Amino acid sequence: MLTVSFCSTGSMTILPTVLFLITGVLRETALKTADNSVPVTVTAALQGIKTIITSPLAQVEGMQTQWSGLVRSGLASVLENSQPGKQTHTNKHRCLILNLLKKV
Repeated sequence: MLTVSFCSTGSMTILPTVLFLITGVLRETALKTADNSVPVTVTAALQGIKTIITSPLAQVEGMQTQWSGLVRSGLASVLENSQPGKQTHTNKHRCLILNLLKKV
């Protein structure tokens, strides 16, 4: 039980930094390409978010609310940073992020 407690405390400490890095990758690389392909960096960042959302640590009692709040905040910042005029995110990306928010 001490190991779970230690890991959960450490994960809550590092989670904001990890989310900041992932959202930064999405903000900087999720550009619409001429052939409408998705850059590998975007795929990797979304996989990282999925891993965070489905992590067993997200289900630890006493952490669940704070964990969900941090993830929601990170995903909300991705949506905030999308600017339709600059085409930084396609509607497909927005729908995916909104669906991830529903699962948190």
